[in-house]
Amino acid sequence: MVDSLALLTVREPAVVAFVMSVSSEAHRHPEVLKAVLPVSGGIGRILLQMCERAIERGELHPNISAQSLEDMLTVILSGLGRFNMVYKDAGRTSELIKSMKLLLVGEVFRVSSNA
Repeated sequence: MVDSLALLTVREPAVVAFVMSVSSEAHRHPEVLKAVLPVSGGIGRILLQMCERAIERGELHPNISAQSLEDMLTVILSGLGRFNMVYKDAGRTSELIKSMKLLLVGEVFRVSSNA
């Protein structure tokens, strides 16, 4: 999913900027909210279903709920979209995503023991 966003930011940066703008404008303008409301829950439902399936397969820590995982993914994806919209640098966004993957697998920080 994150890789797809990275590819989209390279190929169609205007799409990412548009989606980010619509979501923020919908909160300020009731007419925009009314227009996007019928499709606004679609992504959330897809993400939630993916998260529920991951839990069913035992792929997550038992203390993480499907809703919490969906919220984390939403924050990550919207944050990446916003980052790309602000900096308009697909290469930088791609490097960020590579670094985030290392963070997710615990490879970013070198931990040493003083003992």
